[in-house]
This record gives sequence, C-alpha cells and structure tokens, in this order.
Amino acid sequence: MSERQFMKRRWIITGANGYLGGELCKGLDLRGENVLGVIRSGRQLIDQKVTGKSCYTYEKLAATLLPSDILVHCAGKTGSEGTWEEFLRINVEWPLQLFDQAVEKGVTCFIYVSSVAALGYRNRTDDNPLKEDAEPRLAPGELYGRSKLLAEQALQNRAKEEKIRLVILRPGLIYGHRWLGKKQTWLRRGVLVDPYLRVPLVHVDNFLDALYLAASKTEAAGIYFVVDDEQPPLWELNRKKIVLGLMRFQPWRIGVSGFLVLNAVRMFVRVIRGQFRALPNGYSMAQFYFQTRRLLYSTEKLSTCVGWQPSIKLKDGLAECIGQEITTQNYLPLVKNA
Repeated sequence: MSERQFMKRRWIITGANGYLGGELCKGLDLRGENVLGVIRSGRQLIDQKVTGKSCYTYEKLAATLLPSDILVHCAGKTGSEGTWEEFLRINVEWPLQLFDQAVEKGVTCFIYVSSVAALGYRNRTDDNPLKEDAEPRLAPGELYGRSKLLAEQALQNRAKEEKIRLVILRPGLIYGHRWLGKKQTWLRRGVLVDPYLRVPLVHVDNFLDALYLAASKTEAAGIYFVVDDEQPPLWELNRKKIVLGLMRFQPWRIGVSGFLVLNAVRMFVRVIRGQFRALPNGYSMAQFYFQTRRLLYSTEKLSTCVGWQPSIKLKDGLAECIGQEITTQNYLPLVKNA
C-alpha cells in the first residue's frame, strides 16, 4: 500500500453506539483517521464527537462503501442468555451479509471482531497458553462462543474465493475508560467459584493498537488473539481493585458445591417467574465452565506478524477507571446520514 493510498483510507466501524465501537471511533479519530460510525435505526449515540459528525445506519452503508475502506465489524449479541436463533441471526448471518456487501463494493480489508470465547471455556489438560489453531471445546450452552466460531469459519470459507483480506481478532475481556467498580457492602459482596480462574483482560487502547497495526500491515490476515500480557487469576485482580478503591471486599468463595446450590436456587426462582424458557440447553454447565476457567492465551502470532505489544499495563489501566463512571446524560440525537 502506497503512502498516498494509506492516507486516503477510511474506517467503517459498526456498533458505533456501543462501548467498543464508540471507543474505536474516538481513538481512531484522535489518530487523525477518517472514521465513519454505523448504527442501527432508532438507536441513540452516547456523547462522542466522531459518530455525532459522521454516522450512517446499516440501510445506507452499502451505498457509501469504497474500495479503500477498512470495514470493522464489532457489533453483535453478547451474554449467555437468549435463543440460538438470535445468536445465529445476529452473530453469524449479519457479519456474512456485511462481508458480502464489502466484497461487492471492492473493499480490500474486512476485520471481524470475534472473541476468545470462540474456543470455549472448558479447561485443557495442560497449562500451556492456547494458540489460535487450538481445538475448540464448546459446551452446548455456550451459544455466544459457538456463534463466534461459526462466523469465523464461514467468513474464512468465503474469503478463500474473494480478493479481500480477512482479519479476525479474538479479544479477551475489553476494559478501559469506564467505571469497573460496584457499590459493595459487607453483605452484598458477590460470590466466586474458583479464585484461580484466569481473567483474559485487554485494555481498549491496546486493542486499538492491535486493530490499527493489523489493518496497516497488508500481509496480516487470519486469526489473532488480542489479550494483554497480564492474565491474572481472579483473586489477584480483585486484590488490585481493592487497593485502587474499585472494590471494598473480596467476593465470598463458595466453591463448586456452593455453585451447584446457588444455581439450583436461581433456576427455581426463574421457574417461579416464568423466565426458565429464556435459558438455552446446557446453560448451567456453560456457566460452570465460565466460572472455573483457567485458560491462558498466546499473542505470539500477533506480536510476530504486526509487532504488537500491549503498552498499557493492568495497574495503570485499572487506575484510570476510577471516577470514569458512565452515565446516560449528554446523549446526542440520532444521526441517520452524514
């Protein structure tokens, strides 16, 4: 890519009204990039200058795509509740539709923001950090991770037949620039099943660096984990949060037996409230794997290919969250067209 072509590129960011999409829009704008945010009709925008100035709805997106654009799809359905049909429609069919639009318009780079959840949260027999080609181990109730993996596979199959560069980024838990704490009391301390479960954090600015480098390196393609070097056990992360004032107490440790009892109580309450049908099959087992995961992720591939190194350390990233509580004030009106 020549310097002239490099300067003309434009970033198309889906989910611009969400946390990650909004942060990417603002971060790229601060770097002097040309950014276009994309949102669904009827959605509001949290106070952010970029998407307030240049924002399209998905219905208008196809008409504005250019070959020099970098289309970054980070919108989707998260969480652990809902039907498989919802996850399939939003997390699989939707990115495939956007990919087809990008191909039709001659876009040369499509970046799909997936998740480490695509490999599942079930522990492996060894402690070696997982690499991108590790075998997925997904429980039936891990619908989010399953939908992300299916989208990855479908996009890779389509990219083989098209002249488009596909980059798939698998971030861990993205944090930064927002409040991480909760109002904790001695009684309402929360619970944890396994204090040694690993938390694969990645600061949003570190993720932005990875995105920027992966897009700029024309040889970068395929799947990359994006996780900070520090992937602390939960007890250590909570201790850091207590020191910084983001938490007051370590959560109650209930262990596996306590998890089973608590889960049974929650299921009973859901049945009483008529909410049980909203849970997918295998939900309880998926939650157990999530609460007891001790997985580490290797970023050697990303570092080797594009030279990425996380610049913001965990302590500094947590410290900046103090006092950064997000409110619903200062909303901008919906901007349908640029």
